[in-house]
Amino acid sequence: MSEQLPVHAPHLTGQVEVVRPPLPERPSQELAPPTPEQARAVEAAFAQDQQQEHNLVAGLMGLWAGTMLLHDMAADAHAPPAGEEEPRRQKRGEDEEA
Repeated sequence: MSEQLPVHAPHLTGQVEVVRPPLPERPSQELAPPTPEQARAVEAAFAQDQQQEHNLVAGLMGLWAGTMLLHDMAADAHAPPAGEEEPRRQKRGEDEEA
């Protein structure tokens, strides 16, 4: 029923106004280089993050390897034994010809 009803969308014309935030002001003075204590603190923070990232990557690689191993084991468990595969094919061929 609704397919037969005419639908008219309003046609809007006009300019689109783009609002952009103001650019941040540059500091009037240059920043001093970090002290050795600040540099060590930053280095320690990044080193800790890097170690956590290494552990995460190692865990993901282990998960992926375990999944691939489980897939191979399941495929081997459901596959027919190597010696039985050929006689079944031969029997099917003989049954179809008769």
